[in-house]
Amino acid sequence: MSRRSLGEGGFVFSARKSHKDDSCLNREAPVVLHALNCTRGLCLTGVVIYDNVPDVRKTRPISWIRGALKDFEAFPSGARDQAADALTVIAEGGAPDVAKPMKGLGSGVWELAIKERGDAYRVVYALQLDDDIWVVHAFQKKSKSGIATPKAEIDVVRERLKRLKEALK
Repeated sequence: MSRRSLGEGGFVFSARKSHKDDSCLNREAPVVLHALNCTRGLCLTGVVIYDNVPDVRKTRPISWIRGALKDFEAFPSGARDQAADALTVIAEGGAPDVAKPMKGLGSGVWELAIKERGDAYRVVYALQLDDDIWVVHAFQKKSKSGIATPKAEIDVVRERLKRLKEALK
């Protein structure tokens, strides 16, 4: 077992563990024990085992237009959490229940319909512009015409998509 200092009283301990089952074919996998602030003995915070697992999730990066991120940060924490969870599912290749295509803006433009404490919030994102998932708009929905998205919000999405397409060329 080896030990190296992390500074501030913490250490990383490494050891090697042999596997004797068929899946590993007797290969060794490192085991890392991480100890932080060990002033009173060993305080382990976790064990990470790297076992050459090929099932690593491939996630797409999520990029934000600055205005969308600013508006998103103004959402209540519950709505932000729901949207962040949904965006994570999308980045991992899934389709959350709150996602639906946004009509009239072309294929690949979707919105997350978030409900929080009686209010409705929307996060609009584009899937087909780049390798990234681009969040182009976030807003609290206050429709005066039933369930339709207000025209002013659709215009903002159109303009941001246009600028983003030009910037990505």
